[in-house]
Amino acid sequence: MGGVTMISVSEKLRACAAGGKELEDIGFEGTGYVTENAYAAFDVKSQCNMSLFRIVADAIDAEEKELRDFCEKLNELAEAREEVDLFGQAYIPLPLDADGKPIRIGDVVTEYEDGYTFKVDGFKIWGGKWWVFPDRGIQAPARECHHEPTTEDVLLKFYDEYDSIRGYAPDENKVLAKYAKLLQIKE
Repeated sequence: MGGVTMISVSEKLRACAAGGKELEDIGFEGTGYVTENAYAAFDVKSQCNMSLFRIVADAIDAEEKELRDFCEKLNELAEAREEVDLFGQAYIPLPLDADGKPIRIGDVVTEYEDGYTFKVDGFKIWGGKWWVFPDRGIQAPARECHHEPTTEDVLLKFYDEYDSIRGYAPDENKVLAKYAKLLQIKE
């Protein structure tokens, strides 16, 4: 695979600081002075540190924008559930749970049959279906698992439900009791 090798801003800065062979490796001759090395590496015409810092900041912004754009494209592909090849490596969509949410390594799910809750350490395709499993033990079809709601999920649902019946004491008490149980708050 030929082509131009891109040198990151951080690699240029490190080479400018190191000088010598490291600077030569990226195509510049060292002067012995870090700032002079940087003027050359970043093509700063005036010997002005303010100009150098602005050019380096702009280069960092450009690299970050490229990375953000790349990540956004990956997220779009993931949402569209499309298979994609990146740098010669094939990526396939993540398995979905019973509610259609993607399951990632490290997620906590509850298995459908006996309610066993576990952290997902891996998944595989078996019999044409995605299966998820912890490090040891039970395996479960991904489509028959549910993500465990986070405390934030429970509180947001509580807020919505409580807000919709606010002012009617009997219902308020029922909602409070329901969500206290979900949050396992004991009196």
